[in-house]
Amino acid sequence: MILIIGHDASLTGAPKFLLNFSKWLKFEKKEELLIILRNSGPLLGEYEKLGTVFIWNIPYVDKPFSKRLVNKITGFYKKRKTNFLSQISKTKIETVFCNTVTNGGILKELKFLNAPVIMRVPELETVFHLYDKNGEATESLKIADHIIAVSNAVKENLVTGHHVADDKISVVNGFIPQMKIEKGTNPKENFIAGGCGTLIARKGFDLFLQTANIIVNKKGVRDIHFIWIGGDKSSFAYVEFIREIEILKLQEYITITGETDEPEKYYLQMSVFLMTSREDPFPLVNLEAAQFGLPIICFDKTGGSPEFVTDDVGFVVPYLDLYAMADKIEFLKNNKNIAALYSGNIKEKSNMYTVENAAGNLFELITKFKI
Repeated sequence: MILIIGHDASLTGAPKFLLNFSKWLKFEKKEELLIILRNSGPLLGEYEKLGTVFIWNIPYVDKPFSKRLVNKITGFYKKRKTNFLSQISKTKIETVFCNTVTNGGILKELKFLNAPVIMRVPELETVFHLYDKNGEATESLKIADHIIAVSNAVKENLVTGHHVADDKISVVNGFIPQMKIEKGTNPKENFIAGGCGTLIARKGFDLFLQTANIIVNKKGVRDIHFIWIGGDKSSFAYVEFIREIEILKLQEYITITGETDEPEKYYLQMSVFLMTSREDPFPLVNLEAAQFGLPIICFDKTGGSPEFVTDDVGFVVPYLDLYAMADKIEFLKNNKNIAALYSGNIKEKSNMYTVENAAGNLFELITKFKI
């Protein structure tokens, strides 16, 4: 049995990756899975189809105060965890696969299993620092028997910034399932630049807006549209985003989809993908865009994107140089032959990063350490 550990069941990159890989383990490799998630989320139901799922931090904040008080007095939460640990102590765990560097506390409590810990690290320094205030990330690095970095940038950060031995780390890029691509539904009559992500500074949604402002208002290019996939419409960041669009008079030129489980219909409309993240280990949205044949423009010094965006599939521009990004958008818009060449190249490249073609590399490392 493989013990799978994730940080939550949210609709973000790492939990979605872990879910897809877990599905592959169960249905393709017939592995028996036990799953621990530090927190819950909307993907919980999908995880529960794969095996027993234990939520480490039980979500009790939405329960009535009286219920919380009774649970605290009776020691319900402590007993719940103790019972779970007692149960898994009787289970034959062949290996532990932890999909984050942020679960050091959980790994510490599971040492009694005496099973090898393979830890995949889809985080760079900003997230590492954020989650290491209580030593969780540092503890994870100490406990892990082997570490899988999702990009060379992640490995370099672990070696130079956290003194992890080079031979303790393997680099295995992320992968995604083949997405639904409906042929014949995308005439691409308009030139559309796309972006994707949660509305946080690290993902650069503000840089996406500023680039659109440069294109439309400063360069005067009006036959172009921008689509951002994602965004919690109940969040303050979303309200701010909409307000800035109004102030810049870009309502006709920018669409924000909000959170969606159908990103395909937006990718189909796009002509180029803007990876505006300030820091991202190996963005899976790059792989999604690639499946739709979208040339990618990203910044250097941001993590894994420059490793994927080679000069035959897109452009790597200087860090946060928005005018350089805007220039490359215009270049692809005005040079359809080169855009088509890049489109074909990146679509072909995307085949190397599907679950079907790439999951085996990760599985090979995990089985190498099985007991």
